[in-house]
Amino acid sequence: MEGYQRVKQLWPRMLAGEEEASREWLVEAEKLVEAFRQNRRLFSTSRVFKGVFLKRTSRVKQEAGDEKEMLSRLQFDLAHESTARKTRSGDKFNQVDVFRGITLDDWLRLIIQYSFTLTQRGGYTQADEVLRHILVSSAYQSPVYQNAIRAGLMTCASFAGVLAVIIEQTRKLHVGNQFNNEPLRMQAAGLGSGAAATDSFTLQTLHKYLHREMRLADAAALRPDALVWSVQTKRFNFGPDDPEEEEGGQSTERRKSMKRKMPLPDVAREYNPVIVAFYAQVLLAAGSFQSALYYFLLAFDHCEEDPMISLCLTVASLGRAAQRQCSNRARFIVQALAFITRYRTYRAVDGDHIVEVEYNVGRTFHSLGLLSDAARHYELALEAASTRTDTGCAVEAAYNLSMIYSSTGVRHLAVDLYKRWLSI
Repeated sequence: MEGYQRVKQLWPRMLAGEEEASREWLVEAEKLVEAFRQNRRLFSTSRVFKGVFLKRTSRVKQEAGDEKEMLSRLQFDLAHESTARKTRSGDKFNQVDVFRGITLDDWLRLIIQYSFTLTQRGGYTQADEVLRHILVSSAYQSPVYQNAIRAGLMTCASFAGVLAVIIEQTRKLHVGNQFNNEPLRMQAAGLGSGAAATDSFTLQTLHKYLHREMRLADAAALRPDALVWSVQTKRFNFGPDDPEEEEGGQSTERRKSMKRKMPLPDVAREYNPVIVAFYAQVLLAAGSFQSALYYFLLAFDHCEEDPMISLCLTVASLGRAAQRQCSNRARFIVQALAFITRYRTYRAVDGDHIVEVEYNVGRTFHSLGLLSDAARHYELALEAASTRTDTGCAVEAAYNLSMIYSSTGVRHLAVDLYKRWLSI
C-alpha cells in the first residue's frame, strides 16, 4: 500500500526529530490504523483470523468510483486462493498472516509505534484505546502477539504515569506465563519509585494475588503432585482434594476441568526465590516488617550470595527494630549490621558499585542516628562519584549529607553540597 510505504519513508526523519515529518507520519499512520480497526473480519468471534474475502451475491453491484476501493477489492480477489489454502492448514493461531499486502507483524509494529508516538504527544487515552482494541483482534490471539501488545500498553502507561494499567497488564502477563519471573521484573521496572508507585505496589488485590501465586510456586517445587492442569484456565492449580485449596470446596464444573496428565515444566520444579522476595517487598512497602523478614529469610536460604536479598533484610531488620512491638531491639540492629556487611562484601564482587555501596552503608548508620559514621560513608560515596560519569546515588548521598551538616550547624558545608550536587 502506498500509505504504508510513505510511513516507512517518513520513519527515519521522524526519529531524527523533524516536526513536519512527524505530523505527516501521524496522519498517514492514523489512516492505516483506523482502516485496520474498522475491518470487521479482523475482529470476528471465531478468535482466529481466516482472511478477508469478498461476499459474492447474486445481484451485481455497481462498480465503485473510488480508485483505492477498487484496488483494495482487486487485492482481496488475488489473495483469495492463497488465503483459502492457509485456512485449511490446521494452525491454531494466525492461519493468515497478511492483510492488504502487509504482514501482521508489520501491522502490529506500525500500531505500537503509532501508540507510542501518540502517548509522547499527550494522546495516551487514544493510544490505550487503540491497543486494547487490537488486543481482542482475531488476528492477534497468539500468545506472542498478546504479550507484545500488553507490553505496549505497559510502556504507554508508564510514560503517562497511569500505574493501575501497569499492575493490570503485568498481572495478566503473569497469569498467561505461569512460573515465569519476567512479568514481576517488568512490574517493578514500570512502577518505578515514589509515593504513588508505593500505593499501587501495596494494593490488597496485588497482595492476595502474589500470595496465591507464591503458594503455587512453592507447591510446584516441593510437592508437584498437588498441582493439576486446569483446562478452563489453562494453568496449573491445586487439585480438588488438596488441603491447601481454599475452604468451601470446589464446584462440580471445576472438578471436571482438572486434568492430571499435564506434566509440570522443568522450571516449575525448581524453587523460585524471586516471587518469594517480590512478595516480601510488598510486605516491606506496607510496613509489615516482621512478615517481610520471614519471607526474605526464605529467599535468603536459596540465594545467600545475592546482595539484594541482604540489603532487603537490612531494611526489614531496621524497620522491625523501630517498631514499638519489638521485644529485642538490639538483636535486630545487630542483625541489620550483619546483613549490610554481607551486602557490602557480595556487591563488591559484582563489579564497581562503590558509590551505591557507600551510600547504602551510610544510610544504614543514618537510620540508627550514628551521624558521624553516616557522614563518613556519604563523603566516600561523593568522592567516588566525582571521578565517574555515572554518579549513581551521588545526589541522594549529597542530600542526606547536607541534612546532617545543617542539623549539626555546619551550614557552609551544606551550601557547598547544594552548589556542587543539588543545583541545575
